[in-house]
Amino acid sequence: MTAVCVRDLGKRYGDLVALREVSFEVTHGEIVGLLGPNGAGKTSTLECLLGLRTPDSGTIAIEGHDAVAHPAHVQGRIGAVLQTTALQDAITPREALRLFASLHGQPRTRADALLDEFSLRDKAREPFATLSGGQRQRLALALAFIPTPRVLVLDEPTAGLDPAARRDLHERIRRRRDEGCAVLLSTHDMAEAQHLCDRIVIIDGGRIIAMGTPDELLARAGAPARIRLRARPAPTPADLAALAGARACTAVDDALVIHTIDCGDTLAALARHLAQHGHAILEMHVTAPSLEDAFLHLTGKSFGPEATKR
Repeated sequence: MTAVCVRDLGKRYGDLVALREVSFEVTHGEIVGLLGPNGAGKTSTLECLLGLRTPDSGTIAIEGHDAVAHPAHVQGRIGAVLQTTALQDAITPREALRLFASLHGQPRTRADALLDEFSLRDKAREPFATLSGGQRQRLALALAFIPTPRVLVLDEPTAGLDPAARRDLHERIRRRRDEGCAVLLSTHDMAEAQHLCDRIVIIDGGRIIAMGTPDELLARAGAPARIRLRARPAPTPADLAALAGARACTAVDDALVIHTIDCGDTLAALARHLAQHGHAILEMHVTAPSLEDAFLHLTGKSFGPEATKR
């Protein structure tokens, strides 16, 4: 059974159209990333899915249940972690988990087990106000799993976390995926989406412009790889732009950057050219195309946070 099925979702705020016929699915045992710049419509999509906002059009089904018409039927199936978790400053993780457990009809032992699962045992009696950003996010995830959800909805859960906390949270999300949970994750972090998600839905201006695995999106976009070269004497950009597979060559600081659609052919041609003309390599790096490159090629614009969040 499909865990989440969104069809032709539409939402407007006055004259602002936030979502336009948004459709996608998430299956169990899968992490799907909702990727786009700030203001693309990611949060509006998740808020409609969670029942925090009522869509103006379209349907949302959670494991076959109409989430708009019958929200009570899906509440126990979904766990959510929003961008910020707001709790009373003085409440402790143990108290918060036990409170949420009682609201969901779960025993105290469920709350105590989650303290261990999310590495919060040593902070169980500490006030919420004293917790670090990573500890607050782990607590938010623990609270989301009080009802043992079949669907996990995450709205930019790693925003503001340090690298260690991000890696830890990623591993916990993958673990839930491997246990059969369906995960829908909103992010504007291209690298996070590329390394964490099984499939990606790119949304911009309230519309879905592409979806697929990271590799499929890169292949569809035809985004180029980059070869950064420093050599003595320096070759001319025109000579390197003429190499097999190369699209262009630009000067960046004291290096030349070759943009290529066939990295293997270009590297082979580059090696021959350098040998024939007596160029000694000082430094060379090859960078594979990224989702940011794919976004640029799919939309015709750079990926940035300048839009107002919707």
